[in-house]
Amino acid sequence: MNWKKSVTCVLAAVAIAAAAACTGDGDGEGGAAMSTKPTQKLSVAMSELKFEPSVLTVEAGRPVQIAVSNKGTAAHDLVIGGMPATGIKNAVGGHGSMLKEGMIMADTHPGDSVQIGFTPTTPGEYEIYCSLAGHKDGGMKGTLRVQ
Repeated sequence: MNWKKSVTCVLAAVAIAAAAACTGDGDGEGGAAMSTKPTQKLSVAMSELKFEPSVLTVEAGRPVQIAVSNKGTAAHDLVIGGMPATGIKNAVGGHGSMLKEGMIMADTHPGDSVQIGFTPTTPGEYEIYCSLAGHKDGGMKGTLRVQ
């Protein structure tokens, strides 16, 4: 084999090894598994004391992106607490101080729209609610079903 072919073969082997390292299973130290499954995209509209729809269904292990819009005349948030998830991307503003570890939150003002994202890891039913005083007790709650 000549010198140019040898260099070409070595470079090709390095490129293949690098690509394999980037597509690992994520079980190694310090990293989370990257999902190759398509993102589940949902929309939720909030208004005075309700979510539409009030029941959302997603698949465990697949990334979820929720577009949350406030169609009401008051500030609202959408909170999912106690659901095991990875890759949490919150949209918090004025209510961000209420955010606890593992909580998923979309905080909005009237007319605003935000995006949140996460990958649920455990099937089950989890409560969705508005954490502002009196809103949950007034009926602003729903269910996230993870199958």
